[in-house]
Amino acid sequence: MHGHLIAHQDLTTQNIMKDTRPIFLQGWHFFAIDFSPDVKDHLTPLTRIDNPMRYFIIDYDCSVRLQPRQAHLIHGLGGQDPDGPFKVDIFTVGNMLYEEFYRVYLGLDFLSVLINNMI
Repeated sequence: MHGHLIAHQDLTTQNIMKDTRPIFLQGWHFFAIDFSPDVKDHLTPLTRIDNPMRYFIIDYDCSVRLQPRQAHLIHGLGGQDPDGPFKVDIFTVGNMLYEEFYRVYLGLDFLSVLINNMI
């Protein structure tokens, strides 16, 4: 995305989708994700390490596309100082990793250096 000079500007958990078909071969119920589509069977997902999923970034309504020779600065909302849009994306993902995963789950100490470099 950044290689194509596109900055998303709204990278939150709501805007990152995943294709779970590799770990739920029979599908899953849209509301009760631990159950089969007909809600009759409890599902045990296959491991992600053996069955990698694809992730997709959606909702580009806040995104910006920069020109190759354009200064890579954009103005923030409400008159904020200009900042690098790619840096904003990296900070946002780092903050999301910290808030949604690192603070919540044990055993993610290996992410601390990455997260600290992002935020």
